[in-house]
Amino acid sequence: MPHHASLRDLAKLCRLSMRRARSECDYLRLQEHQGHLLVEYLRSRGVTVEGLRVMDLGAGEGGYSTALARAEANVVAVDLHAEIVGGPHDRVSADAVALPFEHEGFDLVVCASLLEHVSRPREVLLEIARVLR
Repeated sequence: MPHHASLRDLAKLCRLSMRRARSECDYLRLQEHQGHLLVEYLRSRGVTVEGLRVMDLGAGEGGYSTALARAEANVVAVDLHAEIVGGPHDRVSADAVALPFEHEGFDLVVCASLLEHVSRPREVLLEIARVLR
């Protein structure tokens, strides 16, 4: 059954998007909501993240990581500046073109709002492919 975000979810997404630049807290709220929408979308496609090993690559403030962890995924938040990433998950500071993880070590990689900020997006995508099962 296809997942369609409710009007309430879309209105909240718009509201949070307009506020995101006000503070790190507002940006985190936006990311958490987007993460929640991602989890719901995956569920609608028969994919539950519960128990999966998930990497949030370019985790930033950690909103996606937090939403995935709330859905009981085993989350590793990866960012160049991992000290800024909070929440109920592991944090790793790493460059996206040289991830310090084994081949095929993750069930899912979430990479939101990162590729447009890197100089070598192809290499990042190759690293994602390498660490995915």
